[in-house]
Amino acid sequence: MSSILKITALLVVIASALSSGCDDRTTAVEQPVAATMPAAEHTPTAEQWQRVAALHILFGHQSVGGNILAGVQNLALEQHIPLRISESRAPLSGPGIQHFKVGRNEDPNGKLVDFGNVLSQESAAPIDIALLKFCFIDFAAAVDPNQLAHNYITTLDELARAHPNTIFIPMTSPLTTLQSGPRAWLKKFLGKEPGGYASNARRYAFNEALRAHYGESRRLFDIAALESNRGQSGGEYHGARIESLNPRIASDDGHLNDAGERLLGSALISHLATVSKSAVGNP
Repeated sequence: MSSILKITALLVVIASALSSGCDDRTTAVEQPVAATMPAAEHTPTAEQWQRVAALHILFGHQSVGGNILAGVQNLALEQHIPLRISESRAPLSGPGIQHFKVGRNEDPNGKLVDFGNVLSQESAAPIDIALLKFCFIDFAAAVDPNQLAHNYITTLDELARAHPNTIFIPMTSPLTTLQSGPRAWLKKFLGKEPGGYASNARRYAFNEALRAHYGESRRLFDIAALESNRGQSGGEYHGARIESLNPRIASDDGHLNDAGERLLGSALISHLATVSKSAVGNP
């Protein structure tokens, strides 16, 4: 077999292997931004820790939520903060953060229903704060991010009316890294789309809708802004900027390493304390 035929056959094999990874063709030049230093971790004050530890908090999430809570727990242990963190779908029994795996991944609308069902249970303790986080995997190609944002906002608004004494804190979607290196280059060479661009574009559309709706309330916990270092980690997709998970705080393409857990964990405690303190009628 001649050298040209060998190269051609190799390219055919590679193209075939890559074809299952992404069906969309690239229509714009993507330029990922180099990994930047993550934002500095701001340690919550003693007053903020004490305030959060006294609240009854319910948190529905999946894997990245576990990363964030791991950061919270490690920081609390280091600083000798008696913050109770437990996993259960049962009604709250006392102060602290009670979390549960909400719904099923890749079914974000089902998560909205499940979250409402858990909230509707009789509880011996009042729910001061409730949070619902989607997973990065919920933004498959078939998902309309703007419709999903509408459904998310509508659900939280309806739940807030049904539970007037509970503060509902919306959360942006976590991000994934952008594929880079030889494999990404080869995909571009073959007219394919490197991983992370299309899905992060959908997450960005969802997140922007939440930012527009909740911006003035200051209740939004912006996971994506923290993960992307306020947009410094990202790229260009079809002529528009998108955010991506900063590889420096990632353990894989979508989860957080220790630095990422600490960054988001400390930010969450500060946010919970600030929002609860500023809310009218809250303890």
